[in-house]
Amino acid sequence: MHGTVRCADGHAFDANRRGYLTLFPRRRPNVRGDTAEMLAARERVLGSEPYRSLRGAVARAVAEDATEGAVLADLGCGTGQYAATSLAGLQAPAAALMADLSPDAVRAAVRRAREASDAPVLGVVLDLWSPLPIASGVVDRALNVFAPRNLPEFARVLAPGGRLITVIPSPGHLGELRGAGGMIDVRSGKREQVQSDAAEAGLRLHDATRVAGELPASTPLVDDLVRMGPSAHHASTDRQTPHGPVTVDVELLVFTRAR
Repeated sequence: MHGTVRCADGHAFDANRRGYLTLFPRRRPNVRGDTAEMLAARERVLGSEPYRSLRGAVARAVAEDATEGAVLADLGCGTGQYAATSLAGLQAPAAALMADLSPDAVRAAVRRAREASDAPVLGVVLDLWSPLPIASGVVDRALNVFAPRNLPEFARVLAPGGRLITVIPSPGHLGELRGAGGMIDVRSGKREQVQSDAAEAGLRLHDATRVAGELPASTPLVDDLVRMGPSAHHASTDRQTPHGPVTVDVELLVFTRAR
């Protein structure tokens, strides 16, 4: 697609031929998206175990009880691996939306989603903390994997009976790297807080699944784990390499919107 898209209030946004819009005002918010280096590191990590298992678990949660023609929105899509795997498991998806703060991520996610499905795919560069440019009640499956959670907006765009699939770190996730000064700490009580915030937004917990495994300390993927996420902006220069395996331990939470 290309040209200009205008909203009912008269705002205009340029569309491009790479399949995405940039919905930022002229003065872009002072927030940082993923860099090309972070995205390259994520590509490598998500191609390894146990992250392949996590991608499979996400795809199964998306496909469960999904009807033909479902609409998928990946809110915080990164490079699109989770969405692409999920689209491949849906029956004739009607459309897919890839949304992220990083233009590089959206470009990669749109390309990957189009390779995985014949459904129309649109990418949007946006801030997830702002109102989403999605009509209310039209999304059947929303993904939010290690990304900001604007739960009131996620609940608004979900169709009745629609589901939000989100992934959060367990307390021990990458604990060896956190102890070595390479990662931001996981806030205690994270699951309880997410569940409470979701309930306040009108979302009910449907299912919870733990996905766990290990990465050998000697692999370059350990460095990629630091480089691929927000810790890349904050990692200590004094970080030490763990002597033993690095624990991957996350929870996949599925929330439903009341009908």
